[in-house]
Amino acid sequence: MGPQLCLVVVIEMYSINEPAARALLINLDRSSERLRLQVEQFRRVGLEFQRVPAVDGSLLSEEVFRKHAYLWERPLSRSEVGCLLSHQACWQHAIRTGLNTVVFEDDVVLAPEILAFVRQAGKITGSVALNLEARKNPKHLSQKPVVLEGLSGYQVYSMLLGTTGAAAYLITPAAARRLTADVGFRAPIADIYIWNSPGVVQLQLDPGLAAPMDKIRGLFGQSLPRLGETTIVRDMSLTRKVSNPGILVYRLIGQANLAVKKYKLKNKAILRRVSPLPSIRASYEAMVKDALAGQ
Repeated sequence: MGPQLCLVVVIEMYSINEPAARALLINLDRSSERLRLQVEQFRRVGLEFQRVPAVDGSLLSEEVFRKHAYLWERPLSRSEVGCLLSHQACWQHAIRTGLNTVVFEDDVVLAPEILAFVRQAGKITGSVALNLEARKNPKHLSQKPVVLEGLSGYQVYSMLLGTTGAAAYLITPAAARRLTADVGFRAPIADIYIWNSPGVVQLQLDPGLAAPMDKIRGLFGQSLPRLGETTIVRDMSLTRKVSNPGILVYRLIGQANLAVKKYKLKNKAILRRVSPLPSIRASYEAMVKDALAGQ
């Protein structure tokens, strides 16, 4: 399990409505402008959220950083380790409350329809992680929708191969316990960790109810103004890669497993893009206006 010292969370509440599932927003203390934009966005949507202060990777001790940085196919940067531990804090919160939880990163753009989903999402049972994002890159999904107990009126598909994206997802307490148990034993970047976790049913909502700011122009057109860049920085230096020989072993094993999975998925999965709800674009344009108004 990850270091408890890094995961003590003081949660601030912005009360708007009382949804059936708990909504958490990960936000760095130094990212006050992002928080301001999210407060306005959540107010427009009509959704209550709790702020979870993100773990700042630049402030991690060398011991804690190294514990998590070399357990994947490439070394993780400090911001990537901080991101993983921030999501772990949300999983621990879901365990403590025993409530289904929708986790948002602070660069998320929401469709207003997210409110209806969150109100119903508290009824979902089992060890489930449900991705709510739309992205331009295609995903390996089941050919037909699956039935998700506790959720009706939505198209849900099995995610047959781990994917990217952790800006918006639902996690049940059972899945949160499974995810938390493995931190410190395996540590890819947060989204790869979530969507490749054994013992968790990984699902995808389609169309998506959310998208990250830096992916909006890829979804809706380059004519849109740019708003926000990712705060996650990779460290791909050769020095770090060769300084830990275990990285090469992880890489070889990981790529071999990926090849086997892709082979087994022939005729079972469809590689396709998850569509965003059109209303996400209007939400993004409103956030752009909020950003300009705050300058």
